[in-house]
Amino acid sequence: MKNKIIYLLVLSSMLLAGCFKQNHPSSSNNQSSQPSSGEQSSSEEKSSSSSSESTRPKTGTTTIEVYSTNDFHGAVEENGYEVGLARWGTFLKNKNQSENTLIIDQGDTWQGSIYSNFNKGALLTDVMNYVKFDARSVGNHDFDWGQEYIAINKNREYEGYTTPTLAGNVYDYDFEHKIEGTHQMSNLGTTSVTYVLENEVKVGILGGIGTSQLTSICSSFTRDIYFKNHVQFIKDEATKLKNEEHCDIIIASIHAPQDEVMYNGLSSYVDLVLCGHSHAQETGKEGDLNYIQTYAKGQSIGKTTITFDYATNKKSNVVCSFIDSDTIKANTSTIDTTVQGLINQYNNQSKTEREEVLANNVSGYFYSGGSKDFGYAPNLMCRAIFDKVAASGYNVAIAMTNYARENLINPDDPTMLTYTDLYRSFPFDNIIYIAEITGEEFMKELGYSSNYMYRNPSFTSDAIYSTQKYKVAVIDYLYLHINENHIYDYFSETGGSSTTTLNKNYREILRDWLRAGNYATGTELSAYDYTNNVWAHKKSNFYKA
Repeated sequence: MKNKIIYLLVLSSMLLAGCFKQNHPSSSNNQSSQPSSGEQSSSEEKSSSSSSESTRPKTGTTTIEVYSTNDFHGAVEENGYEVGLARWGTFLKNKNQSENTLIIDQGDTWQGSIYSNFNKGALLTDVMNYVKFDARSVGNHDFDWGQEYIAINKNREYEGYTTPTLAGNVYDYDFEHKIEGTHQMSNLGTTSVTYVLENEVKVGILGGIGTSQLTSICSSFTRDIYFKNHVQFIKDEATKLKNEEHCDIIIASIHAPQDEVMYNGLSSYVDLVLCGHSHAQETGKEGDLNYIQTYAKGQSIGKTTITFDYATNKKSNVVCSFIDSDTIKANTSTIDTTVQGLINQYNNQSKTEREEVLANNVSGYFYSGGSKDFGYAPNLMCRAIFDKVAASGYNVAIAMTNYARENLINPDDPTMLTYTDLYRSFPFDNIIYIAEITGEEFMKELGYSSNYMYRNPSFTSDAIYSTQKYKVAVIDYLYLHINENHIYDYFSETGGSSTTTLNKNYREILRDWLRAGNYATGTELSAYDYTNNVWAHKKSNFYKA
């Protein structure tokens, strides 16, 4: 069993406290205030890290194994290349029994399926705490339920252990005056965590989120925060870990793709960069600095072997590789009973909702979109939104949404759809705004390949004029979209002129629409009724400057 020592640094008092890993993990934070009780170590105090240096070898080498995951998106079910939470948790729990091992996640862990969304990430958090992840960084979709649930999950315990959450570059923000604050949001996560491993090598892990990820979160959840430049944050925090914490190895865990991190001169600051967000399995190298990101949803796990030279107090070699789904499955023939027990416990809570059949006479393929030629699922959503708005007494010209996360299909029986399938395709909790926008704003949004619309049949023969106002029903993510400077950039700078919002999120609207249409009792649901050729949303057909 590992005997890893963890350190907490509070800069205001410059106190170091050590604890064994099986107790509460401790973390590093730049704030002047004391950390919350969930972050405070209760174990015996160590005066400094130099005590470990006096006993470790002066020559020779040792190795550190780093297992990295990113963008799991609540993929609890085993589904094709997605190994499922039972195997994912079992595999990583087994690996974490070895000495000199670190397990680090790069965010977007919870959101994405009914199995996880139903409990707001509690299941995933409990499993990660049981596995004893050494750190996890926040991702953009971790904000999809608001900052509240990041804070709640950050403080969850399982058998006395809490995985340290890293949100080092998340700072407060004055939205009204557009002023960046100076307070790191320690309620959402700390800046870094340090460990002394069994080989007496001290490792610092810093973590945060890519600056541009602010634009991929509904702004109703980010008005009071901003993401400090992630490259500068890495440099600043790494300098602190090296000069003040005397770390031998420094790892950056950042929820951003490689191309947003590489080629910024980080090789003299950190020894390894773990990436996320783009779901690409990729490795890169900048000088002697390695980067790695895995596929999403547990389709692969990253493995990085760091060789450390005691004589030079530096890494001498780094090798990045991937563990594919077949290998994970082959090594998890026996599922960990605690992991499976947690899955069963939470799945029982959502059983009725998960198993509801919404349609049993489906024909064709409801593609997720991202291309105007294949957006049958979002077209279906637009129709449901339009009908809901009309039934609520609003006469709108247009209903608009963006593409679905995945194709809307049942993997076992394509002739039926369950609420689980609907959740997988539309996992977000977007609500609907009824607003007035200009024709120019509408056409700008329709110009993006990711956006879709349904037009009121009463207006299909009328041109849309750039300066005329139109009443639309649009999801909040589009309507309230902001850029990195917190400026509304999809619609008007004031966010348009909103008249009202609907209480239900758009997934529930489509669910109720399918129920009302009796699609579960035999009414045919044909994807071909929602093709773009039928809907014919072309600028040349109805737009007038």
